[in-house]
Amino acid sequence: MQIRAEAARQGGGMFGRRLFLLGLGLAAVSWFAEAALDTLVFRQGAFVQRILPDDPNEIWMRLMICGLFVFLGWYGGRSVAVIAGMERSLREERNFITSVLDTVGALILVVDREGRITLFNRECEKTTGYSAADVIGRSIGDVLLAGEDAGPVREEFGKLLAGRFPASLEYHWLTRGGDRRLIAWANTALTDDGAVKYVISTGIDVTEQRRLEKERQNLLGMFAHDMKNPVVASAGYLTRLIEGKAGCLDEKQVSNLGIIRDELAVVERLVRDFLEYSRIEAGEYRPAWRPVDIRTSLSGIVAGKRAEALKKGITIEFKAEERVPQRISADGKMLERVVTNLLDNALKYSRGGGIVTVQLTDRDSHIGVAVSDQGIGIPAEHVPHIFEPFYRAENDEGGTGLGLCIVKRIVEAHGGTVRVHSTEGDGSTFYFTIPKKTERKT
Repeated sequence: MQIRAEAARQGGGMFGRRLFLLGLGLAAVSWFAEAALDTLVFRQGAFVQRILPDDPNEIWMRLMICGLFVFLGWYGGRSVAVIAGMERSLREERNFITSVLDTVGALILVVDREGRITLFNRECEKTTGYSAADVIGRSIGDVLLAGEDAGPVREEFGKLLAGRFPASLEYHWLTRGGDRRLIAWANTALTDDGAVKYVISTGIDVTEQRRLEKERQNLLGMFAHDMKNPVVASAGYLTRLIEGKAGCLDEKQVSNLGIIRDELAVVERLVRDFLEYSRIEAGEYRPAWRPVDIRTSLSGIVAGKRAEALKKGITIEFKAEERVPQRISADGKMLERVVTNLLDNALKYSRGGGIVTVQLTDRDSHIGVAVSDQGIGIPAEHVPHIFEPFYRAENDEGGTGLGLCIVKRIVEAHGGTVRVHSTEGDGSTFYFTIPKKTERKT
């Protein structure tokens, strides 16, 4: 950049010096021309006399005229040199920026306030099959947008013009060949005196990524669905065998069949997790809003887990603030799924003699539920990832890594939040909140 600016200054300086010398020459010519025109006698003495007149005022006048020519030559040369250098520098800067934008592996689009395209980089050309010359100056809606995306894009564009940026949006582009490409855009705006002048968008073609995600979701759902029926049927037949419906069994046979049934129960739980996760990821889960007695619901879940806790020597406590409302609007079945999952984890990772606490609190517009244990805790490096799908900490004893991910998605579908505080070796507390009055979503 500095080299280019220096070259511009040198080129402009050379031109300026030439203009200065021209001004100096014009000053001298004007002096001699005036002397030649003023004298009618072209004798040497008379000409010399006219060059150096006796009147001092005339000498000063001629000197001022010469000085004016010299100044105009110097100033004009300097101004032209600066302008020429600036133009050259701006042209090189523009070419440099254009080259950078064309080598970036992202789509870069700039439109003006009227939605007309003013910049369309090489990645845009590769993705759509249109050249920049084909689209510059045309409305993005007339060239690239699929019909069903016009409304959302227009709404997003209005928000950007109103100063609500940055913003992100996914919508389809139509290529020259008629194909649809899904582009994920990050949008911002360039302002001038507070008014938005241009909208600048950076995009990534996520068509293949979304296709693979959908295939994975479908595969996961089909796998879980196909696994569920034989697992449930097998568990039913095992129960009949254990109960002696197919003949008497000795104690050892009953014990072995009991082990098989317990393992099948684990498989059934894994299949259930896969099914629920595939439904949520496919966008099929919507809370079934009903009035829920949250206090009764949680106390019932805790009571149902006490027998399992006693086997491990663990005490379960349930605490609820008096001011917690009797009913909230929520999906009772799915909230039970959330609390049961958190309570199962607390029992799973607690030591004998420990205490697991389920606490219900009132938080003005929200209710809060905390499930705490005194177990082995979660290593600090795993805490930020604990709600990610299929993520399992090193101390995870089995499981799919989907339970906490499902918890998070259910809570968020209710308009709430979930978080965890854990210290390795000193237990964990999972805490979630949901609104007391949730507006129904359609």
